[in-house]
Amino acid sequence: MSQTESTTAEVSAWQRACRSYAEGHLGVAHRTLHRHLSLNGDCGRGWELLGLVYHAWRQWGQARAALEEASVRVPLSSVAECALADCYLAEGPTEWARSLYHQVLRRDSATLPALLGTAAGLDVLDEPDLAVIACRRAIEFEPEAAQPYFDLSYYLGRCGAPVSRIEASARHAIQLAPDNITYRIGLAGFLHTQGRSADGALLIGGLTHEHVQGMQCQCCLARLIGVFEAVSDDERAC
Repeated sequence: MSQTESTTAEVSAWQRACRSYAEGHLGVAHRTLHRHLSLNGDCGRGWELLGLVYHAWRQWGQARAALEEASVRVPLSSVAECALADCYLAEGPTEWARSLYHQVLRRDSATLPALLGTAAGLDVLDEPDLAVIACRRAIEFEPEAAQPYFDLSYYLGRCGAPVSRIEASARHAIQLAPDNITYRIGLAGFLHTQGRSADGALLIGGLTHEHVQGMQCQCCLARLIGVFEAVSDDERAC
């Protein structure tokens, strides 16, 4: 095989792995990357993507090893930096996690997933004020995305912000993604804690028995039951 043919094959394998990862076929991406890296061990982006696959599987040790291997070959992307920080957060040292999250937050090129992941990590490290900043940057990055507004409402609550600001952010998320049941339940549960169960019930009044029965999240179910019991919707509370 000529050098040109070899380079083309490497690029093709890399593209297949990227496509498989993007489509959620992590096992296929994993196998493709292992073959690719066995022949091209210096491919930093290959190690980076392998680390992201392990991160998606929550295999922290293997994700950390792959991402650290990548970091000595190429500058990590913001998503990979956040993933490596998650590894340190899970297994230590947590101060390394904090340092990396702060680094992602300072990056002008940080992407939406990296900023949202960084916000979550900073909140775990008891820095919800910085999580708020990360969400606001995510909103600047993609104003029509609903998730940053919903996450922002949670971190605002953690910071003790006024109820009106928390509610406004969550309602904006619902406006952008009206079919997202999680957002509706989250805000309904919050309003319930503020003595506004009737307002919360209006948000989830359209939920069917099928919606309720299909829920796996115990926290969501608990919020639903609390709201329905408060407004005497005994049928659905049961």
